[in-house]
Amino acid sequence: MLIELLACAVRDSHIVDESALPGDSDEGGDTGDGDTGEVAERPVTVSFTGWLATVADSPLGMSDADRESEVSGSFTYNAARADDSASGASRGEYAHAGDGAFELQVGGHVVSGSGSPVVTVIPGSGACFYFEDGPRFPDYEWPHMWLDGEEDEALNVWIALCDGIALSDDRLPEVFPAYDPASSSHTFSVEDGGGTALLQLYTVGG
Repeated sequence: MLIELLACAVRDSHIVDESALPGDSDEGGDTGDGDTGEVAERPVTVSFTGWLATVADSPLGMSDADRESEVSGSFTYNAARADDSASGASRGEYAHAGDGAFELQVGGHVVSGSGSPVVTVIPGSGACFYFEDGPRFPDYEWPHMWLDGEEDEALNVWIALCDGIALSDDRLPEVFPAYDPASSSHTFSVEDGGGTALLQLYTVGG
């Protein structure tokens, strides 16, 4: 329970104002040709493997019997996205709009992303990389993820990779930095209307 509360607290402290979503402004960022306002695409896909560490209640219809089962998947962000944050060089927040991706195989289920995640980059000695998808502030009604090919309005994912990730500035990395989950602090939660699952990672990237 403590782990879940900490994960939720960290996640909610890094929400992005939906009014600043790309496409709502003509300012900033790399764009496509001409003045169409289309964002260029430089996708970076990061694969991961791990296991199901904690099952609270019945997320995705799973139970405690599914604990320690293997998981795998990937997340994708667009390195061409403009920074939506007003925090200067200390923090970058990148709200995607159809140019991100997520997929997770867990407990016999396939979790797919909305295509519109928010990625946060905090550089320096306390560097962290956050990836979140699913309903979020202010109304927690958008965007929707998918479970086994069906849209799920309550499903969300939160990934926090900290302590050991090298991020020299607040830009989205063109090449994802080396990261060893075994020796680093990370949080990976999957939540829906049925409960929360916490995952632990073996590998990230590669």
